[in-house]
Amino acid sequence: MLRATRFLMLSLVLMMSLSSAWAVGPELTLVGQYQTGIFDAGACEISAYDPASQRLFVVSSAASSILVLDLSNPAVPTLITTINGALYGAAFNSVDVHNGVVAAAVEANPKQNPGSIVFFDTNGGFLNQVAAGALPDMITFTPDGRYVLAANEGEPASNYSVDPEGTVTIVDLIGGVMSPVVMTASFSAYVGQEAALRAQGIRIFGPGSNAAQDFEPEYIAVDAASLIAYVTLQENNAMAIIDIATATVTNIKALGFIDRSLPHNSFDPSDRDLPGNLPAIEIGTWPVFGMYNPDAIASYEVNGMTYLVTANEGDAREYSALTEAVRVGNAAYPLDPTVFPNAATLKNNLNLGRLNVTNKLGDTDNDGDFDAIYTFGGRSLSIWDQNGNLVFDSGNQFETRLSNMLPTEFNSNNSANQSFDSRSDDKGPEPEAVTVAEVCGRWFAFIGLERVGGIFIYDVTDPFNPYYVDYKTSRDFSVIVANNPAALAAVVELGPEGILWVDAANSPTGLPLLIMSNEINGSVTIYSAMCDEILPVEFGNFEAVAGNGEVTLNWSTRTEQDNDHFEITRDGVIMANVQSFGNSADGHAYSWFDRTVDNGVSYAYELTSVALDGTRELLATASATPTAQAGVPTMFALQAAYPNPFNPTTTISFSLPEASDVSLKVFDMNGREIATLASGIKQAGTHAANFDAAQLASGIYFARLNAGAFSASQKLVLMK
Repeated sequence: MLRATRFLMLSLVLMMSLSSAWAVGPELTLVGQYQTGIFDAGACEISAYDPASQRLFVVSSAASSILVLDLSNPAVPTLITTINGALYGAAFNSVDVHNGVVAAAVEANPKQNPGSIVFFDTNGGFLNQVAAGALPDMITFTPDGRYVLAANEGEPASNYSVDPEGTVTIVDLIGGVMSPVVMTASFSAYVGQEAALRAQGIRIFGPGSNAAQDFEPEYIAVDAASLIAYVTLQENNAMAIIDIATATVTNIKALGFIDRSLPHNSFDPSDRDLPGNLPAIEIGTWPVFGMYNPDAIASYEVNGMTYLVTANEGDAREYSALTEAVRVGNAAYPLDPTVFPNAATLKNNLNLGRLNVTNKLGDTDNDGDFDAIYTFGGRSLSIWDQNGNLVFDSGNQFETRLSNMLPTEFNSNNSANQSFDSRSDDKGPEPEAVTVAEVCGRWFAFIGLERVGGIFIYDVTDPFNPYYVDYKTSRDFSVIVANNPAALAAVVELGPEGILWVDAANSPTGLPLLIMSNEINGSVTIYSAMCDEILPVEFGNFEAVAGNGEVTLNWSTRTEQDNDHFEITRDGVIMANVQSFGNSADGHAYSWFDRTVDNGVSYAYELTSVALDGTRELLATASATPTAQAGVPTMFALQAAYPNPFNPTTTISFSLPEASDVSLKVFDMNGREIATLASGIKQAGTHAANFDAAQLASGIYFARLNAGAFSASQKLVLMK
């Protein structure tokens, strides 16, 4: 576990040589915003920019229109005109622009009927209209401008009386916008193969629906050559690959699942983590699988190979004839007693009881109970190769970083500012929007978080070794926004639905722009990007401190930095990756605790620096042999129990900077004392106590440490 504290201990100390890793990254600065003053009605959703006219086209569901904004001065975007969607169908859903031609996706009424693609000039003048599939939900030009593609989601009627096929409409503009050739990429060839597709992990579960009806295209990315389209099938947890010229689906790839029992995939599954239904940040590992369920997808090319970046939002089908979301604690969601002998513990609201999961996956033997738990969304970004194979996933990085950067706003909702931890039981920060851009000489992915807001920036130049670069948010969590349009300007952005990158060559300012369309507070926010040179990392001391049943590694950097990345190995095995969580004028101090050691055994550690480009440099090595006592801590601390969850024993450690009268006790959920692990005067140092729960029932317990005026508690989860 990472602890951002400094220690002064007697230890084996090795000086590290100074090392430098120069790199650059985009620094975002908010330069302007456009506010509609419309709250929680989809007033600004998807945007597209035309460099010739310097106009921004913004889909507004609230007004059933496209807003045309003058962006010649990004500091003061102004409304020029609107395009009325009622003239062409029920509502605009998406927009894109290329070489002065605006293409918009329009759904019908009812939305199960065929929609359309409508073409305009940049003044909003009508050019042409062609038929599309049911519910065209996203539209894009290919990079060369020859084709327009629309993802037709084909959502069913609420009672499933009608479930239109999901398709992709492909419009060939080789003869111009007045002579388009319309083609349809259909999934009809997969009808009859449902059992085989399900066996691959592709979700097909609509009542009475075949594969073609059940597949719901969500978002499209196109390769640089304008030959291949990659389409997310969000609810199906799959990706379709389409040959554009022939409008042929060439492959459907199951995306698989995230194993939440692994440390790097840990997550917070509850919005009521503490007794009294109190929220807290409780990121841990659980026997849960996460579906990726990607929404937006973007493509980029490295060394002639196409790679795809997805924002793994999650989504559940909610209709009168099909409601798949259920909480783990619901009696209608029984867990198999053989697979989950600790079912009662898991179903507790303080653990997994509040987590929303699907009831359409996990009953592997069809006996009515669930043998595996599947929840919605990866809460992450993923990178896939051009064949749909996973090459990277950020795992727990979003939630882990946000827990440090937004400790009082963690997993907040987007429609209420005072909503700490309210989304942990659902899809967490909910990454939805993504774009990829080549800037500052490298490739970067920008990921918008729909719920808590803000943008994560990752360097993805090496698709197999991406790195966190920055997190940017302009959300003011103190503002009360509901039914208060005057407050919307202060809060700046809520609910980013779309992210648009404008290259420097096309920008009205000569600097790259990042544009966010925010559906909750109805705003468009414009950021200017500049290449920020990252200072070289200068490393300080490295020390290995042997304690009782643990080894503490301490080290430091001596420059203001936000991209420190270290790898720790023990006896040649990678034990942890440690990264910084913010800037500090005097550098960073790190500590990492290894509690998986035995007293009397010598362990060899290596500390490696990992640069933004993936280059690794061995900084130092050290050996340590855990003993009963070593050094004096500088502060009181109750360390995290390890393991936790546990069965049947766990070790609880605490640090004392001075001799103290100590009480370490364990209580049950009702406040009854279960065990006293330590009592009386303890000398300064690090102490460890073993909690044996072999005779106790599965459930939640609490360890409480009192040492002089210091007091701290932590939750313990016994899972038998």
